[in-house]
Amino acid sequence: MQDDVQEEDLSLTHLKVERKAWIPRFFKMVEADSYTRDALAFLVTGGMDRKQIASILFWYTNPRSEYLQRRVSSLAKSHVKMLDAIQKALWDCQQSLDESEVDRMTAPSSWPVKHIEEAAEVMLEASVYAADLAYRLRPLSSAKGKSRNEEVIVSLCLQTRAVTGKPHWMDIASLLKTAWQVRGLRRNWDQDRLRKVFNRYRDSYPPQFRALKAEADGMKDEAGPSVGQVTRSTRNRRTRQPKSNENVARGAVRLPDRRKQTSD
Repeated sequence: MQDDVQEEDLSLTHLKVERKAWIPRFFKMVEADSYTRDALAFLVTGGMDRKQIASILFWYTNPRSEYLQRRVSSLAKSHVKMLDAIQKALWDCQQSLDESEVDRMTAPSSWPVKHIEEAAEVMLEASVYAADLAYRLRPLSSAKGKSRNEEVIVSLCLQTRAVTGKPHWMDIASLLKTAWQVRGLRRNWDQDRLRKVFNRYRDSYPPQFRALKAEADGMKDEAGPSVGQVTRSTRNRRTRQPKSNENVARGAVRLPDRRKQTSD
């Protein structure tokens, strides 16, 4: 009964209604913070679609994402087990047919030599497909401790790099923090954590990563030229964040030249 309720809540209609209400709240919270507002502006200026960014963040931070991740992992595990058994059975059957082949010259007319050869060839090809599918599903059968679908956020990173030409780690991390705040939760996201998630997915799921990268590279041509050139660097944006007196005293933060401002 509980599974039926979860399935109903996961319906496409329900998610669309929820997303329609969530996205305006997200943009409102983004506009309330100048740093996060600049982060979104940088991505949009580079050619990214703001609604698509919000939709990706909506799904990644959705509580149902964790449920679906466990479900996908369980399905992948059962499919891999089944495919391994099928692949072994097909291979053994193909080998048996090859070994039982009768010479065409000495075989009786009723012996289906041609059909045996064709069946053995089909079984060999099917066993290769089964092994390939099991290879692609096997990484998904092990979540490696993560409870969310990291493919979603990795896809956003790849799309951002393909469309804008830059990874924008800090900008995406800032938007992620805001997305979690819309959910009423606080998550400490920064560029280092985002890189760690990205690299872990790339190293753990090579076939899926290549597919996502190919899809993102295809979006580069569809996006067209960017709206304008971004001139403010990440380093300059970092200096706009609140500075402690300790950092100023150590010289870690360079203060503007007041003499120059006075002369102007």
